[in-house]
Amino acid sequence: MAFERYPSRQLIVAAAATLVMAFGCASDIKLVPGEAGSHTHEIAHLDKEAVFDGVVAVAHARGFSIAVVEKASGVMRLEPMKLSPAELDRFCEVPLVHTDSGKPATTFAKRDQELREDDQKGLGGAVELEFLVSDRAAETVEINLRSTFSVSGPKKTVACSSTGAYEKDLFVEIDRELLSP
Repeated sequence: MAFERYPSRQLIVAAAATLVMAFGCASDIKLVPGEAGSHTHEIAHLDKEAVFDGVVAVAHARGFSIAVVEKASGVMRLEPMKLSPAELDRFCEVPLVHTDSGKPATTFAKRDQELREDDQKGLGGAVELEFLVSDRAAETVEINLRSTFSVSGPKKTVACSSTGAYEKDLFVEIDRELLSP
């Protein structure tokens, strides 16, 4: 009866049921969607143009396609890159957590295996990166990186927060690129 008077409740119940089916939630597990991460890295003794070129070189070396590039303004947005469940485990926080402890309820790799054993589509992930390269101070250039990670299950795509490992690895690669002769 209450459902008839309040159709939005039906939608809420249907959405919750979908999440339970898609991610295998139990009653003590909740979905905590992640947020885009923002990371900053400074490079000294190089000009903005050289740093931007280094960022572009690393993006190409990693196999990214560039969606937007505006060298004069220092802006570059990359097309999403696919990630495996094992890569998601390294680079993302699992958005399913136990309500009492806040600890992850599973791993991406384990959930992917469970889905495949049930003859369902497994998990897939993606990362999308946006860069802003700008002059910071005398002989210092700043790279602002916004990273957005997501995981897709059989029925839903959810944002997941970064562990920071992907961005750290990326900044190390950029430094290597800029310091190589």
